[in-house]
Parts: sequence; C-alpha cells; structure tokens
Amino acid sequence: MLFGKVEGLKKSYLPYEGETYEELIEDFHEAVDSYLEICKRKGITPEK
Repeated sequence: MLFGKVEGLKKSYLPYEGETYEELIEDFHEAVDSYLEICKRKGITPEK
C-alpha cells in the first residue's frame, strides 16, 4: 500500500492512498477535488 498526505496545510489533513502509483495519483486528485468541493459548500477559502 502506498500513501501520502498534502503538506503545508495547517487546518486540514488531506491523505491519499493506492496499491499502485496510478491509484495513488488518482486518489490524490480525488482527495483534492473533494477538499475543494467541501470548502466551496462551506463558503471557506481553501488553504494553498
């Protein structure tokens, strides 16, 4: 299992994982898209 997290976020924890590099990259994109959608729904500015 491969895993990672987006670095530099102070208020959020954004992990992603996959069994292959392709799955890891796909889950990374899904995690970021989900994070941005949640921020939009809550009306908050996403961290950069």
